[in-house]
Amino acid sequence: MHAQFGDIKLTLLQTWSEDDFRRVQENLIGHLVTQKRLKLPPTLFIATLEEELEVISVCNLSGEVCKETLGTRKRTHLASNIAEFLNQLKPLL
Repeated sequence: MHAQFGDIKLTLLQTWSEDDFRRVQENLIGHLVTQKRLKLPPTLFIATLEEELEVISVCNLSGEVCKETLGTRKRTHLASNIAEFLNQLKPLL
């Protein structure tokens, strides 16, 4: 699903098949392993952005939603929790 949060255009992650679910699950596990290796707080991504290395993610420790640059410490706070994030999300047709 394509959506917009403020001036950020994004695509929310959805799985369409068992194979797709497995692929997303493997990517999330790989993401967590990389974060642990880099000593970054754990996050799970919920949306992709046009920029390949940026994602929207939820912090497992605080519940906050942020825009994250993969493999770096760069995170931009977007919302205090997932409910606040979803309430501000606008679907794009």
